[in-house]
Amino acid sequence: MGLSNNGSGPTTAAIKMVAVTPYLKIEQSHHNVTTRVLLSCASNRITLQAGIVTTPELSREKQSSLARNYMETDTGEILIAQGSSAVGSVLWLRRTLNDADLLSILKTKQLGIWTENGGPMRWGATIELRTTREKIIYFRNNCLRGAA
Repeated sequence: MGLSNNGSGPTTAAIKMVAVTPYLKIEQSHHNVTTRVLLSCASNRITLQAGIVTTPELSREKQSSLARNYMETDTGEILIAQGSSAVGSVLWLRRTLNDADLLSILKTKQLGIWTENGGPMRWGATIELRTTREKIIYFRNNCLRGAA
């Protein structure tokens, strides 16, 4: 029926283009934040950008105090971010994916996007990926086929 009573909307996924570079945009709105994953394809490599959409002030605050940032599968596998940035109201975590990383993402039902500032609590949000598996596989296959 498309109804939700947990404060989270359904996950959406769409393939888009920036200049000549294709990317897959996956997004889910929650009651307090929106989570966004962008998979981009360039030179036979897939790069993941995981974003937490809040406010410009909170994004800058979290970016300025980062001690550790990572993505976590629901099986507990950690994908350490290789970079981060606060752009407008989005705090972005970045990682170039290898085949094992992509397989972990395909297996997970929910991907956590987390930051830590050295204190006892982490901050972030999750995104439901179950309904996006086929689009992720399609995007990956076309990315690798286009680069061959």
